[in-house]
Amino acid sequence: MYRCPELPFLPGYTFNPNIGRTKFNRDPKFDFIGKGNRALTEKVKPNMFGPLSDKYPSIYPRGETIEIPGWIAFDKKILCFDAFFQETLQEVKGSPFLIRKVKIYLFLEDGTIQVVEPRVENSGITQGTLISRQRIRFPAPMDDNFYDIIDFNIGREIEFYGRVFKITNCDKFTRTFLNRCGISIPDPIETPPDPYMSIRAHDMDSMQPKKPVKIHDPLGKFLANDKKVLHFQGYWDDQKTLYGYIHHLEIRYYLADDTIEIKELQAEAGGEPAFMFLRRGKLPKLYKDLAAPGHDSNYTVLNVLGSALGNRRYIMDPLDCGKETIDYYCEKDLSIGAIINCYGRKIVLTDCDSFTRAYYAEKYGISEFTPLQIPDSQKLFKIIPPPKQRELPPWNGFGTHEDSAQNCITVEPKAPFKDFKKFLMYDRYFFNNSGIVTV
Repeated sequence: MYRCPELPFLPGYTFNPNIGRTKFNRDPKFDFIGKGNRALTEKVKPNMFGPLSDKYPSIYPRGETIEIPGWIAFDKKILCFDAFFQETLQEVKGSPFLIRKVKIYLFLEDGTIQVVEPRVENSGITQGTLISRQRIRFPAPMDDNFYDIIDFNIGREIEFYGRVFKITNCDKFTRTFLNRCGISIPDPIETPPDPYMSIRAHDMDSMQPKKPVKIHDPLGKFLANDKKVLHFQGYWDDQKTLYGYIHHLEIRYYLADDTIEIKELQAEAGGEPAFMFLRRGKLPKLYKDLAAPGHDSNYTVLNVLGSALGNRRYIMDPLDCGKETIDYYCEKDLSIGAIINCYGRKIVLTDCDSFTRAYYAEKYGISEFTPLQIPDSQKLFKIIPPPKQRELPPWNGFGTHEDSAQNCITVEPKAPFKDFKKFLMYDRYFFNNSGIVTV
């Protein structure tokens, strides 16, 4: 029996719907299609007042359409809205809040609401269903009523359990349905940018997760660039030092492992020809001192517990706190006219071979390879000025002049040289007058 829900369920407040009814057969709406598959087999017939559509029967006044339950009229009809809310974020510098985008689903059959946040890969937060499907009340002091279809629109802010959501857009079905209901839907609004995602987009290296074990596999680069060497010619001007001259050098850069070898072509000052100026190895751009042991290791080991030899435990440091970062020369730093620092020696590159030119032209698009001239040597041998004559102080009258001069020249005086043969030949007066017979 039909009744008004605002009146009490008492005799006299209801009426019999069978009064004036002549057809009492049952109008089946559901039937079985196959085994265990229930489906709607007969649609509601259009009303007698005009060709009104029965797709949305609830938007027309009562009496113009046939009365059917809402769970049948609005079965599987859902209004979908795009929204966002702000969440306070204090762990990241420069990002005071986090913008979280959600989907709000309004089920028309029973007025329930569900809030779902789409999952984002590597977001670091728990996502998915934030509010399960249920009827949601208004915030206090209007918590006696529930949210309905007229409370949702683009640009409005709604509060679910203390969290404020702002609606930004809706799908095509929702816009069409609300327009037919007489609700005007404005244009979509843009979601404000997320400062945290902006930081991640500009600085992807710092936001990457740290791995405890970093394995560097140079095999692919070695197989692709094996036996490929870039040849440069250059010089090192060492004329400012004593006996210095201009060193003519050949610089070889091995593409397989990014190592550099420097060889001296000729020696001007009579040095050894084909002298190895620098052995093959990686050349640092800035040399301070000798590197510590293990500076080129792939990971860092921490001593976690224990000091004795038998009770030590080690773990890998994912942050690489003690690892030293050294910047080495690579192929991008080499070009004609470039100056490289070889452990404090400035080497100027003046020319390169045909393979090097073709390599740089193909990979970097460089077409200018004008050789530089090597400066001429100013002096092949520098003249050493003669030492200054030592000036002796004036003679003071003590002893002979030679003894005084000798004392000024050296602290330890040397005895004068005695020629014994000359003494025997010219000084025989003592032997002849003394009566000593010599043979």
